[in-house]
Amino acid sequence: MEKINLLNKTRKKLNTFLTVLTFLCLIAVFTAASLLKPDKTFSPVENRYLAQKPKLSAESFFSGEFSADYEEYITDQFVGRDRWIGIKTVTELALGKKDINGVYMGKDDYLIEMQNDIDEEKAYANADRMLAFLDKEAEILGKDHVSMMIVPTAAAVLQDKLPAFAETFDQESYISYMKDAAQCTFVDVRNVLKAHADEDIYYRTDHHWTTYGAFLAYGQWAETLGIIPYGSGDFEVRLASDDFLGTIYSKVHIAKRADEIYLYEIKDDIRYDIEINMGERRKDSLYAPERLETKDKYSVFLDGNNSVVDITTTGGRQDGETLLVIKDSYAHCFVPFVANHYARTVVIDLRYLKMPISQVLETYQVTDILVLYNVAHFTSDTNFSWLEY
Repeated sequence: MEKINLLNKTRKKLNTFLTVLTFLCLIAVFTAASLLKPDKTFSPVENRYLAQKPKLSAESFFSGEFSADYEEYITDQFVGRDRWIGIKTVTELALGKKDINGVYMGKDDYLIEMQNDIDEEKAYANADRMLAFLDKEAEILGKDHVSMMIVPTAAAVLQDKLPAFAETFDQESYISYMKDAAQCTFVDVRNVLKAHADEDIYYRTDHHWTTYGAFLAYGQWAETLGIIPYGSGDFEVRLASDDFLGTIYSKVHIAKRADEIYLYEIKDDIRYDIEINMGERRKDSLYAPERLETKDKYSVFLDGNNSVVDITTTGGRQDGETLLVIKDSYAHCFVPFVANHYARTVVIDLRYLKMPISQVLETYQVTDILVLYNVAHFTSDTNFSWLEY
């Protein structure tokens, strides 16, 4: 009996030893593979730049900065990173989690960003700063020539898709605050989006609204400004991609179905002369079909994120002269609708332009202004200081 007990104890110790050894070997193998493989600069799946190997110095070592940066570097460059994120997501779903890496696993295959970590103090400071700028411009250009559209995200409009007890930022109160305080024209798209909440107005795997969602908002914009819009029959609606996996997918690496991207191409004889980033490149289309071959397929609209896109339109319904659009990427699929109503449409992104707004207004002789952001990006933007004269 003693021999049997001894044998069992020895076997347990051996199993424990082999388990630990196997675990350590796996860590050693994956770490070695991560260090030996060439470092990646950019992740097309996550659509972001990856951490690079930090430089060692006495100062960074003793301050702890080097170890923190090196840990981030190892995490970003770990071999098979994308696949491991997917495995982690599947595991957490099996454990019954409803939110993973800041994403709610919603009904009808929707992945919805949680947006419950918004800094309210900063959010309302951003609102006041933007309103102060627009109110000043409304006095100069006229209220009918200065408009603001703050778009609710899927978390606010598709609430029936959220899991029970999901917590999100109070977008309703936030948008109402700006609408009540604005001295310019406020374009409120909440009701029109909610009326079509059972349709595909937001992507399932991406944080943007769809082209159809933007088209509905375009109709509301035109009605608010007293402009006759183009109807759905005035466009040829073309399926551009049926395998789009967007920014939210990149956080969890799991999706039950891919999204479709549709392009609305005007049937009227309208021509565009487009200058991107002050002469960096020129185009004659509001769409960049070559972007559909990349991971960031949403860049098909306006050729992605740029500091400035200068659009001269020939033909169309010229309701205005020069429209300045101050925006985030929600505007990319919206601009192809409004550009048909102005002789010139200048689209700027304060994240990249880094130019005082006074210089922009003077350079382009702006007659109309539209501010278009989604709530989440608007609340966290750190570039509104460029709006000060």
